[in-house]
Amino acid sequence: MGFAQYIELLPGSGYGGEGIGAPIFVGRNRTIALTLDVTDAPSTAIASVYLETASSQFATRWRKIGPTIESIGVASTALTATNADAFIRARYAIAEIGSASAIGLSLAGQAQCVLLESSALTGSGTSASIDLAQYHGGRFAALVTSAPGSGQTLALTIERSSDGSSWETAATFASIAAAGEFTIESADLDRFVRVKRVPSGVGSWTFGVAGTSHLIYARARDRALLGIRNGAIPGTTTTQQLGALISATGIVTSYYNRYDHPLRAWGGDTSQATIALGDWALLTTQSKDPARVNEGGGSYQSEAERWTAWLGLVAGVERNRKLVPSNIIDSAPSNEKGEVKRWSFASNPNPYGQGNGYGGGL
Repeated sequence: MGFAQYIELLPGSGYGGEGIGAPIFVGRNRTIALTLDVTDAPSTAIASVYLETASSQFATRWRKIGPTIESIGVASTALTATNADAFIRARYAIAEIGSASAIGLSLAGQAQCVLLESSALTGSGTSASIDLAQYHGGRFAALVTSAPGSGQTLALTIERSSDGSSWETAATFASIAAAGEFTIESADLDRFVRVKRVPSGVGSWTFGVAGTSHLIYARARDRALLGIRNGAIPGTTTTQQLGALISATGIVTSYYNRYDHPLRAWGGDTSQATIALGDWALLTTQSKDPARVNEGGGSYQSEAERWTAWLGLVAGVERNRKLVPSNIIDSAPSNEKGEVKRWSFASNPNPYGQGNGYGGGL
């Protein structure tokens, strides 16, 4: 259905004994649907696989999700799991392979953020809310497999809430009158989201809504909250705005290399840097001159350059001037005592010494 993140937890290769695959970032796309394919193995071979999840790729403790599956001989077996955290990985154990040193297998599939499981529904209502945490960008598709016809229509909206109590519209699907797939994107979600439906008649509609959620350091409406002018936005689509913010977030993240990602919280300076870089991307993708003067008397080019220089200071490009962004909470895992230790350029006397990235780590 629509938007999904492709993931490959165990790439197709030779496997023997016991092991753990590399952690894969899935964010809040928490419903996992995979296929274990054993392609080269004796008929007696047993491949046992299960999934683990954690909020940090460096976590010392991982939580099991979903079942343990066993595949005998050459076979394909489905593996599904829900409620994944930011990272997932696969554990495997291979047995009864005789004289063979390894067997061929792969474990791959997709991760989605399911807002509403497909089902037959009548009348108006809302789905259960989903906690997206800090993932405020989304691409979703409504897959309608059965419609009542007779001129009836279905209105679907994505609603958002910061507290799970007060709700407002984040995005609205085009009016639906028949079976099909209908997509929507938003760069303006909150921690909680849900689907609201309003049919025009009494017939039954069968549909589900799922997609992908994305970490962005600034939402579209953060411009107004931060007092930033809106000049680069007119004439752009929601798809372009979301794409620009995703791209800008990736650039900012590359400068925040001393933190364990994903970030769980950040301040207005991080959001402003993201918007400046996103504006530059929006203008260049529209073949517009980013050096032109904006409503504030500067240029989008100069704003992007100013914030890029600021990011360079955050990353420690200039050794004598090191900045710490405001209100950062990262995903640094706790040690066996439950302690979380972090270094910053402000507190570490040897920021270029040994450790987990600039400034050390656990």
